[in-house]
Amino acid sequence: MAKRDKVIKDVFVTDEGKPYLRYETEDIGDIEFASITGKGIKINKKNKYKSYKVSLVISKAEAKRINKIAMALWKEFKPSGAGSKPDNELTYEHDNGKIYINPHCKTEMNDKEVRVGIVDCDGEKLDPEVYGRIGKGSTGYVSVNFTVYDEGVSMYLNSVQIIDFVPYAGGAGDGSGNFSKKEGKSLSGEKKFSKKSKKDKKKKKKK
Repeated sequence: MAKRDKVIKDVFVTDEGKPYLRYETEDIGDIEFASITGKGIKINKKNKYKSYKVSLVISKAEAKRINKIAMALWKEFKPSGAGSKPDNELTYEHDNGKIYINPHCKTEMNDKEVRVGIVDCDGEKLDPEVYGRIGKGSTGYVSVNFTVYDEGVSMYLNSVQIIDFVPYAGGAGDGSGNFSKKEGKSLSGEKKFSKKSKKDKKKKKKK
């Protein structure tokens, strides 16, 4: 057996031969998007399941490390007859010149809820109800699991370490827009008009 590449020396291999390698980003990155609590989101139209996802802007050095790990894993654990390179890419460069990774994970596995860990700079756990809605302008690191599948290398999200926190302020995703508070009568506490009450009024008129 050929000598294992040192970048994957800590890889864990299951009895079925499935490799898993945990990795924490080394350079701090800008968190441009994060959905790591609640119901999650659909990564694409093909998938029926929902996922938690983080979009992190990374350095060129970080991208180089991630791609090196992916290639080393693929070289050693790729399926028989597979090509010399994985079909997918784990890092991509946007038109704005920024390099991104988008690690994600399912919200449920084997009928059990999956939770993405959220910690502060000291590694202390943070309340997901408070810190789970991470807004643009936040910075931090991600912990991921690499593994190999038939066509390529996957990078699953484990946890997020927040260094600078900016709460998500709402937007098109939740239908609230970015309106500021203005004078007027608050409607959020009023009872909703139901169809039942409308029918009841019609009955009363007939009587």
